[in-house]
Amino acid sequence: MELYLEQGVLQPHKPGFVLVDRSTPHTTSRKGLIIAVDLECYDYNVGSQSLIRATEGTVLDRIPPRVKIRENAPIELPHIMVLIDDPKKTVIESLYARKDTYRKLYDFDLMQGGGHITGWKVEDEESLAQVASALQKLVGDVSCKQGDVSPKPLLFAMGDGNHSLASAKAHWENVKASLKKSQPEEISDAIPDHPARYALVELVNVHDDGLVFEPIHRVVFGIDRTNIQKQLIDAARRIELDIDIQLFDTKEAANAAIKIAKDGITTAIEVHKDSNTIANERNIHTGTKMREYADILPFPGLIIKPYCRLYPPVHLIQTIIIIQ
Repeated sequence: MELYLEQGVLQPHKPGFVLVDRSTPHTTSRKGLIIAVDLECYDYNVGSQSLIRATEGTVLDRIPPRVKIRENAPIELPHIMVLIDDPKKTVIESLYARKDTYRKLYDFDLMQGGGHITGWKVEDEESLAQVASALQKLVGDVSCKQGDVSPKPLLFAMGDGNHSLASAKAHWENVKASLKKSQPEEISDAIPDHPARYALVELVNVHDDGLVFEPIHRVVFGIDRTNIQKQLIDAARRIELDIDIQLFDTKEAANAAIKIAKDGITTAIEVHKDSNTIANERNIHTGTKMREYADILPFPGLIIKPYCRLYPPVHLIQTIIIIQ
């Protein structure tokens, strides 16, 4: 980092955004917007109602080593993806439609077969105001959509780099505490402004055609099927989720249904209780492996398949197989 700064590889720019379009071996185009988020609007703790929230549990032990690196870093080179629920494509895609009017900053192939990326600088007042207005409108739209599921609207959902953003938050809290000690007493409660208060992220629309969410499949053991079936139906109704429950008494019938886990689709198997055959390979499996498991699972079983995508979509469970 210091060498890049010394050699002038990285150049300072006026405040603004960077609009990016990347192609990878998996998609021809995925659009994003590099922005700085205010860490005062982010809380990674369970039950958080902040505008920016984690979408998975944060392992606190992972934060201190990352803070140690971050606190002495002269620049920030983030790999954090934050998701927005923008079905009308008013934020990022509206900028991309005018990309030729923006100054191109870079256009090159990524290393290790990572694809290709192009970036444009968005810095004119009209575009900046348009993004701010569109995001403000999303806050209202999301608030209405989420209803009583979330008392306060979730605007930015963590997509990738959860612990990196949590580390940025922890580092900012340390810096803030130090700055407040040096503030005059009459403004000691004011939130100081400092570069560490902000973190760079790539904003991506969950409705971008280049962002594909694979289904998550769970295998659960040692439960009361009748009770969990009722609880699942009740939970689905509370969030207006259509749910289809099918019972299978034979391996053949379940095998036919499990074919919804097609070859090549990544399937996460979560094992509750004991099953050494699955537990030893429990991390990532393809649809083929999932169907192989059907041959070793006891029956009767149960498959539940939700038919709508929840926000944030990383919590989508496409298929649950419950073994009684």
